[in-house]
Amino acid sequence: MSKRAKRLQRLRKTPKNVSFDDLRMVLEDYGFTLERSSGSHHSFKVQIAGEFRLLVVPYSKPVKPIYVKDAIELIDEIIIECRSEKTMNKTLEYYLSLPYTIELTPDEDGYWFAKIPLLKGCITNGESREDALTMIDDAKRLWLETALSLGMAIPEPEREKA
Repeated sequence: MSKRAKRLQRLRKTPKNVSFDDLRMVLEDYGFTLERSSGSHHSFKVQIAGEFRLLVVPYSKPVKPIYVKDAIELIDEIIIECRSEKTMNKTLEYYLSLPYTIELTPDEDGYWFAKIPLLKGCITNGESREDALTMIDDAKRLWLETALSLGMAIPEPEREKA
């Protein structure tokens, strides 16, 4: 069993007797960062399933068990996400193969705008419909590459029912 796993196991076994430093170490083991401190309160941030989550813990000796239990719940979400990522691990090629709906809109200057509504912010333009469709492929690739590198949740189009 790794040191990281042993530290977490200690928290699970004895949530009533945890020092602030021990809790902080376990939180950092699982990707939390200390964002701010104000007075006796400390704010830790972590990203789970593409969303940032905060955990505010007041400094006390020992840390109250309710804060330890909240931390363990968030860590459990991280562990579940890591397991599902290992089993699913969807690639760029997977997302590029999905049938995302593309909306084409002409403007008064003769340009065409293309966007993928499901991928918020994925929009481009071209001098013709064909040009806009070519450009949206490039924009979609970049959007997906960026989202994957940031660990963001990527929406998928609904599959047609047979």
